[in-house]
Amino acid sequence: MPSDVLRIAEIVVSAFDNDAHTQMTIEARGRSAYQNDMAQGMQGWMASPRSIVMKATDDRDQTIVGFCAWGFDGVPIPDSEDGSTPQLDSETSEEAAEDTQAPKNECVKRLAELETATTKHLLDFMTKVKANGSKRIYIISIAVDPRFQDQGVGSSLVKWGTDVADKAGAFSWVHSSEGGWRFYEKHGFEEVDRLTVDLDDWAVRSSEKQKRWGEYTWRYGVRECAV
Repeated sequence: MPSDVLRIAEIVVSAFDNDAHTQMTIEARGRSAYQNDMAQGMQGWMASPRSIVMKATDDRDQTIVGFCAWGFDGVPIPDSEDGSTPQLDSETSEEAAEDTQAPKNECVKRLAELETATTKHLLDFMTKVKANGSKRIYIISIAVDPRFQDQGVGSSLVKWGTDVADKAGAFSWVHSSEGGWRFYEKHGFEEVDRLTVDLDDWAVRSSEKQKRWGEYTWRYGVRECAV
């Protein structure tokens, strides 16, 4: 449903409210443009034959409170309850388009360069991790509404995927944000690689008093199949 896509995009933005990399991106590009990117990504994951999006809802009113997108490589994808591909509401698309059509400034250019560097590092890792086995599933993205965090929502979403991996004899991997690593560690993922950058090297500041972002680390974790 279109409303599901928009709701999940809202959750991503709010869940990463204290994440330095996310906030630096939002500051440069605008909140609505960032949220639109999340919604577009969600559409792609839902449409892909090699991924599935699990959502958690509040039993009281069926409001979505969290989600996890899982990718499958060499493992049959479980049947989805809903094979439809949601589309964005036109009003929201137009609102976000106003942000993305604005002239690119130096901040956006530098963020694009950072994204290129981090994406290359991720692709290099994916090439290496394929050597570990032909069966693997991975967490594409996960977020829980801050109001429902620490209530087992994220754990249930991750357990669904790791259970599938265990039954298929596959290992799991994740590319973790800085703040998310301890969560994955608790669920059996072990760090096998990392990328640390100084975000201020990629930021453009108008004055010395402007907020500094500091160092930021992405971690790569692998969970072996529990046989």
